[in-house]
Amino acid sequence: MRRCLLAGVAIALLTGPAFAQTAGSYFTIEGGFTLPTTINLNLSALPPPGETQRFQAGRSYGVAYGYNFGNGFRTEVESFASYAASERRSDAAGAGLSTTTVMLNGLYEFNGDDWHMKPYVGAGFGMIDMNERILGANGTDWMTAYQVRGGVTMGLTQKLLGSFEYRWTMGSKPHFSLAGIPTKLEVDRHGFVLGFNYKY
Repeated sequence: MRRCLLAGVAIALLTGPAFAQTAGSYFTIEGGFTLPTTINLNLSALPPPGETQRFQAGRSYGVAYGYNFGNGFRTEVESFASYAASERRSDAAGAGLSTTTVMLNGLYEFNGDDWHMKPYVGAGFGMIDMNERILGANGTDWMTAYQVRGGVTMGLTQKLLGSFEYRWTMGSKPHFSLAGIPTKLEVDRHGFVLGFNYKY
């Protein structure tokens, strides 16, 4: 049954109508999941290499508003939130990692007016609002971050597009505070996102 469903989706995507790029603003809603993540914590109270914390696969969702220049290039402002629970059984209930990113992204879509699926790549730079509950302590702060993205868009109607992408987000905070203990925090996250893009 699952194979038949996947085959039907693939046929619909490959045989559906192809729509040319047009300049204009667009709005995107997106949701997906993050892969299991490892966070490196270099606490000043511990000798190197410090503490490593693993988190389960998590859920994510976000919105973006941008402008398509009609020549393959797009730029957008995006807010994206995610949450993942701790893998450590000894951690207290509710232990996990939640993040909210605000990014300025630039993307390029490889254009072919007769293509039903169009690949694209992109990158972004911004800030992450990090909220971490581990080791019996809470920590929250803003940190600089960047991301790399790549995926495909699929024309559903003249104004509505679907997208599926992979993204990698990296951030670091040299002076993150965890329960008052100075900590160097490094975040390295991978995930997949499904989105719907409406062009005005």
